Amino acid sequence: MNKDFSYLDDREDFVNAVAIDCITKMNDEKKLTLLNNPDARLYHHSYGMWIRNTYIYPYKLHFFEFMADSLSHSIIEEVIILLQEAL
Repeated sequence: MNKDFSYLDDREDFVNAVAIDCITKMNDEKKLTLLNNPDARLYHHSYGMWIRNTYIYPYKLHFFEFMADSLSHSIIEEVIILLQEAL
């Protein structure tokens, strides 16, 4: 079962919390893929869709503003940044 982060009041806090949760669910191969190809646009139809279906669409987010694509893109970018910082 996935965590519900809809209680977070701030978009940036939501993006960061979801990114950290995503990383905890990733195996080393997926982490390496993102590190070797750090362009978030490449993952819009794959990883981005999973993020939207898992963390965005099921919840009513008051900061969401019907921009699920933008929100999932920000989450993927944050995942990549956190992975790079962990090196």
